[in-house]
Order: sequence, then C-alpha cells, then structure tokens
Amino acid sequence: MINTGNQIIQQKFNVADKFWNKQVEQFEAWNEDHPNALIQEPETTTYNDIVFSYSGGSSSNENQKSYRDAIWIKAYNGADNGHFIFWDNKSKTIPPEWGFHEENKDGINYVELICEEAP
Repeated sequence: MINTGNQIIQQKFNVADKFWNKQVEQFEAWNEDHPNALIQEPETTTYNDIVFSYSGGSSSNENQKSYRDAIWIKAYNGADNGHFIFWDNKSKTIPPEWGFHEENKDGINYVELICEEAP
C-alpha cells in the first residue's frame, strides 16, 4: 500500500513538474520575443504563512515554495477544472497573462486547506 501511495505522489509530481516547466518556458519565450512588452512574474499567493511564488524553491529563494508545489497539491487532490496557476496564452487576451484556478469545480481550494494544516 505504501508503495502504491508513493507511486501516486510521484506521478502527480511528474504531472505538476511537466506542466509548470511548460508554463515557465512559454512565459519566458513571450518576454524574450516581446522585449518592449514584458510581462511580470505572477504575484505571490500566501496561505497560513506559506508563500508560493514563481521563483520559490530555488536556491536564491528558499523562503518561498514554488508554484509547482501548489500545482502538485492540487493535482494530487483533483485538478478537475485546471491547474492552480497557468500561463494564459490560449484565450484572446493580448498580451497573455498569468491565470489561476485555485479551486476545483466544487469550489474547494485544496492548496489552502493543506496549508491550513501545516504546523
């Protein structure tokens, strides 16, 4: 049972990691292609003193968690209406922008719930 649980956690991490890397890649490509219309990194999101950010989790910003972690938490608990954060370059919004789907389709924000349980 433990191995199955670990496999599920790893699978959800792989989903989150791949998705987040793609979002970062598209964001950075936009800014590289549009030096006169740069888009800023998304604002931080904080729940119970846990801060999620674009650059969180890196060696230069260990005090914050990466948005990848928020995507991972939501993916594990059910991202039935999309990932926690995404680079919105598919809608008609020009320039593109960062978008958030913090809640699932039932209106539950699992990331916030998990952070409220953190010691």
